[in-house]
Amino acid sequence: MRAERFLLTGLLVCIVLTLSACTPQQTAEMKEIEAHQKDVLVTFTTPQPEQPKMINTFSSSEMTRIVNPYFSVQNSTGEIFRVDHEGNFYLYPLINCDTLDTDANGLLSCGTDTEGVESLSSADDYITVDTPTGAVEINFNESKLEVTYYNATSINVVTGTGAGALLNIQSYNQLAYNVTEDTSDYELLVNFTGIDDFTTLLVRHKSDLNTDHVAVIEIWDYDSSSWEGYGYLTERTTSEMKTLGVYDADEHIQDGIVQVRFYQDESPPPTTHIHQFDWVALSKGFGTPVGQEIDPIWTSDKSDYSTTAQANNLYTNDTDTDTNLTGANIVSFVGNWSADKTDYSTTAEANLLYRLESWDNITGIPVATPSDDDTTHLSTADQIFDYIASLSYATTTYADSLGNWTADKGDYSTTAEAGALYAAFNYNPFDQVLNTTSDVQFNDATVNSIILDGDAANHKIYDNESCIIMQAGTTYLEVCE
Repeated sequence: MRAERFLLTGLLVCIVLTLSACTPQQTAEMKEIEAHQKDVLVTFTTPQPEQPKMINTFSSSEMTRIVNPYFSVQNSTGEIFRVDHEGNFYLYPLINCDTLDTDANGLLSCGTDTEGVESLSSADDYITVDTPTGAVEINFNESKLEVTYYNATSINVVTGTGAGALLNIQSYNQLAYNVTEDTSDYELLVNFTGIDDFTTLLVRHKSDLNTDHVAVIEIWDYDSSSWEGYGYLTERTTSEMKTLGVYDADEHIQDGIVQVRFYQDESPPPTTHIHQFDWVALSKGFGTPVGQEIDPIWTSDKSDYSTTAQANNLYTNDTDTDTNLTGANIVSFVGNWSADKTDYSTTAEANLLYRLESWDNITGIPVATPSDDDTTHLSTADQIFDYIASLSYATTTYADSLGNWTADKGDYSTTAEAGALYAAFNYNPFDQVLNTTSDVQFNDATVNSIILDGDAANHKIYDNESCIIMQAGTTYLEVCE
């Protein structure tokens, strides 16, 4: 505590003496000077066992020379600090410090500036310092703002059919690498090698039809061992450019390899749409304005836009008074929304009434097995199949085994024709009256008896297992074995 008081007092003395001071030894030897001076107590520690002395300061007019013009404070181990005649301050216990830090009590200590830049030339090559003419020149390295592009090194069609070469997917030239769907699905892998870092995934794609198929864009994540989604590809006949920022590139690089996947898994009906990949690449760089246009989409499509001069010729400045529109003008152009909005559905109402284009389920739709007069249900494919199966219809194979009726029906009689040609199915010829003058012959006819239809009753011929008997009334003629 006493040493700190010495330090403060020494500094005050230095200021009063206007950058000149005395060493402890000289101070001890100075005598008190009398004449219009204000007393100042200077306290200090010194290697000699001396006590603090009282001295008088000099006025500027009276002070002409002081030997060894600097102020110094020492202790038993050496010099603590010094202020020289130029006003430079030296704090000897704290040398070669990056920063001077203080604690809650104000105690000084050395600190380090770990976040700082050692020099301008060490700022990761963004700033260069040179002195070609003797004067210091500081230049910004503009090459740090350039974009580096990495082309694909291999492609693999896992699902679907590929057509083209690797070169087609490496260049932005409208010569695409094509992938044809397999029953509405496809999977394309595009790999890159020699990658140490990247910031963007670039994809230019179109299809042969404007439909609702959607594919996901994914990059393999080596940390989680899974595909990480980055966006979608839709089916449009006009090429679309996808510029997808990647902010965790270190998780997608292993041994310099980056894997990109385009994956589509769609529902029936099966289709064979063609997907055309004009360019798939990685890039590293910053999205800052540059002198030369490097955006391939803008280079290709900028002719579709107007320059400032062309726009001035086409459109009127919106500050012109003759372009101000009244409410009636706007209504005549676009209608009156306040009056007409009741004719439209809100988003909530539309969600209850309609389904999205991507709808692929029947949740909430009433279904039932097909039945006559049912107009309030739909039937699923499974219900329709089970219903048809329950009707026991013959299969085509079974029907073919029965013959071709259309070809063979000429060999058969109609009911009318059969009725004219044949007796009924239950016809008994012996229950019929045989009235003919022609000879009738029966071969091996088995009968119980033969009744002769004449004028006399009980005239018949029959067999009683022992004899053949001819009966005429009560007269019998037996022929026995």
